[in-house]
Amino acid sequence: MWWILSILLAGLQILANAGDLPVMKIGALLDEDDAASSTVIDNVLQRINGDHKILPRFRLQVVKVRVANSFVAAKTVCSLIDEGCVAIIGPTQHEAHKTAQEISARLQVPFFVRCLQDGQESGSSTTFHLLPPQPSITRAFSDIIRAKRWKNYALIYEKNQDLIELADLVKDKRVLLYQYQKGERGSKRLIREIGSDPQNNYIVHLTAERANEFFRLAGIVGLLSEYFSYLVTAEDFHTWQLPSEALSNITALQLLQQEPGNFAPTQDNKRQRVNKNSPLKYHSALLHDYIMIFARAVGTLSRTQNMAPVSDASCHKPSDGWPMGLTIATQIKATSIHGLFGHIQFDTFGERSNYSLLVTEYKDGSIVKVGNWSPTSGINYNRNSSWEKVHVEQSLRNRSLRVVTLLSAPYVMRRRSGSPPAPGGTAADGELEGFCIDLLHELSRMLHFKYEIRFVNDSRHGARDRHGHWDGLIRDILDMEADVALADLTVTSDRARVVSFTTPFMASNIEVLYKPPSSVGDLASLVRGVFSPLSQEVWISGVLCLVVATFVLFYASKLSPRDRIVKLSPKQADERIWSTPRFSFGDIVHIALSCALRQPLISRRPRGVATRILILVLYVASFVFWSVYTARLTAQFVQRRMHFSELQDVGDLLRLKDVHFGYVANTSSQLYLQGADYDPISTVWAIMTGEGDHPTSSAEGLRKVHAGGYAFFLESPTAEYHQRRDCSLLKIHSGIETSGYAIATPRASPYTEHFSSALMRLKENEVIHRLQHKWFSSRAECKAPPWGQLDVTGVSPVLLLLGAACALATVIGVVECACSAARRQPKKAKAVSSEPKPPPDVPDNNQLVSAVTALLSPAQSSAEEHLRSHCKTLDLHTLPSMPNILPPADLYMNYDNS
Repeated sequence: MWWILSILLAGLQILANAGDLPVMKIGALLDEDDAASSTVIDNVLQRINGDHKILPRFRLQVVKVRVANSFVAAKTVCSLIDEGCVAIIGPTQHEAHKTAQEISARLQVPFFVRCLQDGQESGSSTTFHLLPPQPSITRAFSDIIRAKRWKNYALIYEKNQDLIELADLVKDKRVLLYQYQKGERGSKRLIREIGSDPQNNYIVHLTAERANEFFRLAGIVGLLSEYFSYLVTAEDFHTWQLPSEALSNITALQLLQQEPGNFAPTQDNKRQRVNKNSPLKYHSALLHDYIMIFARAVGTLSRTQNMAPVSDASCHKPSDGWPMGLTIATQIKATSIHGLFGHIQFDTFGERSNYSLLVTEYKDGSIVKVGNWSPTSGINYNRNSSWEKVHVEQSLRNRSLRVVTLLSAPYVMRRRSGSPPAPGGTAADGELEGFCIDLLHELSRMLHFKYEIRFVNDSRHGARDRHGHWDGLIRDILDMEADVALADLTVTSDRARVVSFTTPFMASNIEVLYKPPSSVGDLASLVRGVFSPLSQEVWISGVLCLVVATFVLFYASKLSPRDRIVKLSPKQADERIWSTPRFSFGDIVHIALSCALRQPLISRRPRGVATRILILVLYVASFVFWSVYTARLTAQFVQRRMHFSELQDVGDLLRLKDVHFGYVANTSSQLYLQGADYDPISTVWAIMTGEGDHPTSSAEGLRKVHAGGYAFFLESPTAEYHQRRDCSLLKIHSGIETSGYAIATPRASPYTEHFSSALMRLKENEVIHRLQHKWFSSRAECKAPPWGQLDVTGVSPVLLLLGAACALATVIGVVECACSAARRQPKKAKAVSSEPKPPPDVPDNNQLVSAVTALLSPAQSSAEEHLRSHCKTLDLHTLPSMPNILPPADLYMNYDNS
């Protein structure tokens, strides 16, 4: 127990000696509302006075005086010096600080500065600056901006003086300036200005109170998402209360290197340790280090020489200053400590030398030290890229991302047909399918995130108008309405300036879809294929000539005696009673059509000279007509083969007649076509520029292609998809290469690199290759028929004509049968009631038998000879029905002999 008593006695001796030590005073000019500074002073005094090794010959005392302006500061400094204070710690207010510094420098009293230097202050051998000068801090911010690779940013400031302090940061013309106005209305106006044209990077040069209000409103309007980055210039950033939903990367420089609790004495931790819920500001921490380095210097100096605990300087009597004050200042410059601001040592000018600043970031609700900056080595980060990658990957897990897309086969399609989706509407689970949907599912499974798919408002990929405004998917990304844009979105330089793209997941080129004119599609195309060898005027002229020739042939047959049937009088053999034409109008039409179609006449042939000449001319004309038709049809078949075999590039299309070119307006295809300055693309671009309107969607362009005579430029994957589903389409290479399809994210998105890495792994595992085969190559590739072989496409017009003729003949036959049955029905009903009476001019069966017998038998008398000659004039064709007359066989023999 003896060693315990020894410790107690030593402690009592130290306390007794401390109570007898002379008091050395330091004056501290505090702000009116600076309550934390008083606590820091009490803590550091208790530590210094409790440790006899720090200040062995004196007991330190700090006189705390609150000042409001420069006038009060001047009076207070003179009063403190008159009371014997050997050092003065200045205020934080700039004007009061300058007044106090001038008085202390004139009297050679050590003066410690607590406000930032503006670089224009006059130097003094007794003035000490623990904080780095403002130009050095501005240079540190510039190094951070370069390390972050900010190309564009905005500065939020409060006073015009701030622009002078940050002159090196605002000298770039690409910096946007937003001035903060006092009051809540000023904060809301600032938020509205920023929201109208948001940037991704901001420099916030505001006080703690103003900055907390700004970040509170920014969190409400969504400006604290992970796509925004902030650089805070305030030195007390570690004391700010940021919103809990803040996901932005907020970077700041921290002057404090250590926690104040590490320097608290061990006797009473509850009183000496600063409350962690209210972090210590750097103005208060400066008091700690200034008092500590002063006590160390005076303690060292007091061991080598005698010195008085009070100064003999005074503001009321002229003097050259206090000599001991200069000696103390020299000893302070030779002293170094490790305080709250790190390693502290002053040079001969009282400036801090060999210092560094901490680089901190606000991550996941806490401030993390990520590096340091020094004037000699610049910025150095103490973390590697793998740490940052892991941190972002962890934040992506279970995150619900907003994905915007548009309908475009086969990338995004609806499983069930129905009404089109509402613009900006959200897709239900399982509603969509396609290549991009499967790719999104694979990325979600690999990176462990959730997603919600929404349709773009205007069904556009994204183009910039003449005013510089974007639309489509790019507009949604710029407005922060979506986290990811996934579709058949081509990477272009204009788009890459405003959004970030991942590694392309699919390569693409610009190709041309063209349908040769001989291809057969719908019914209209089939009809055109039948009549296409000859022009419309030729067909109309041929039909008119045939109609005219039919009427002329009909009237010529009526006028020609050889084509008429003559009936003689029964009383006088040489007298003609009447004559009728041998051909009806239907017979003439049949004869004319037979001649026109180069077919032999099945029925009776005309006997007249005029009718025979006309028939001969019809045969010659039809021969010439159909020979020309056959030649033109053969040329069309040869031309179709030439289209499929000789069309290799766009130059071959230019040599064709009546071929129009087009593209989807306001897309990447237009940009690539416009930028191609070589033939034949430049020639095609000049033609398309003069043609006017172009399709607004791929579906509209494909409809024009199927209509014929239209060459449509589009990306190669889409062209291959449609060409495999319609082999009548021809895919022609244009020679224009693009950057491929990629996923678009906001410019400052931390997830872009992770999506790119995931896409590379999917390519290595051939997942994307399987998806391409599933959605693009599921159907067999179209193969052209061998040379000379005619497929069903070539004969489809003939088959269509034959089918139409069969259908027409069937309909006409049914109609004729029905009409004939309707006519016979009344006659049968009349036959049941009474016997039919023969016509008065038609002989009955007995008379016919007698007439034929007399005609065939040899004449025996003059009366029989007269009857025979009369019978020769009978026209049996005029009878309604021919009776079954079978004369004896010997009558035929007698008739031949006669």
